[in-house]
Amino acid sequence: MSVLPRVTGAQALIVLSGSMEPSIPVGSVVIARPVDPAAVEVGDVITFEHGDPAQTDSFDPELTPLVTHRVVEVEETGEGSLLHTRGDANDVPDDPPVPAADVRGEVWYHIPYFGYAQQAMEQGPTLMYVLAGILLVFGLWLLGVALSDDGDDEDGGGDDDEDGGEAVGAGEPEARPAATPPRAGTRPPGG
Repeated sequence: MSVLPRVTGAQALIVLSGSMEPSIPVGSVVIARPVDPAAVEVGDVITFEHGDPAQTDSFDPELTPLVTHRVVEVEETGEGSLLHTRGDANDVPDDPPVPAADVRGEVWYHIPYFGYAQQAMEQGPTLMYVLAGILLVFGLWLLGVALSDDGDDEDGGGDDDEDGGEAVGAGEPEARPAATPPRAGTRPPGG
């Protein structure tokens, strides 16, 4: 997953908010490849440095947060291009507009929900051990269910006659006590 972006100069980013839903769900990994800001058009989804970190979900105030939103307008000014962006789930455009110099890439593709797995791996072994333990317990439970279904034949309910007598079924219906319901996949006596 991380080899292709590195070879092409792109970067992988985890989507932390729902501003681009439903097209890019929370927890997705977005691959943003380098783009010439002059080539960005209305409708393109770009990743950019946000001019006002206080308006973002940034966890580290010392880092300039990256935002991935759709371009809704390109404005040419005397100082260069300003890109007006908006998240697909947002009602209003982002403020302030994005200077072309702040564009870090264009979304090439995204992998829905893969960011959750990537974050789990980055959080250390504790979460992975918990998930592995849950899967182990579930697997043991399934094994127990499977073995208990096979064990029905060993408790005397099968067709083998252990006293050396004749096997039932050669023309006589199998005798069962009235209180015992028939096993799945068999017909009731006389049926």
